[in-house]
Amino acid sequence: MGVPVSALLLLAGAAAATAKEFSAVTYAVWGAVALTTGGFFAALYHCRVHRHNGLLHGMLCGLSVTAFWFFVAWLVNGHAGFGFPMLWGMLGGMAGGIYGVNLPAPAARKQSHCSIHIHGRGAAFADACRKRRYRKPWQMPEKSTSDADN
Repeated sequence: MGVPVSALLLLAGAAAATAKEFSAVTYAVWGAVALTTGGFFAALYHCRVHRHNGLLHGMLCGLSVTAFWFFVAWLVNGHAGFGFPMLWGMLGGMAGGIYGVNLPAPAARKQSHCSIHIHGRGAAFADACRKRRYRKPWQMPEKSTSDADN
């Protein structure tokens, strides 16, 4: 989720740079914003589903988005430098992880009538097996009739 978001931001920055000449600092800031936003949305999506360890999982999501773009830069340029903007990806991931854990859980998807029927049959079969497990007459202890006769 974070890589497509950061890719769209990088493409928007490239389109803006084509229309107007930017300084080198502006390119670095735009890259940091794209990495931060990508890490934020990756961690937000992950932590909203998993609901625990937002800071740690957010940092790992931000690190994964940063590592992806680091690898892409290394493939394209032949080298990639680790700089201050790379750390912003992890910080954005941490913020997204904390925010994602604290958001309400996603709503359950509505089931179709086919899946309800299939799950209903499965539940009925499981109930029948449970009932059968307790109604096995050959495993019931037999009462002794010799004590009753005396």
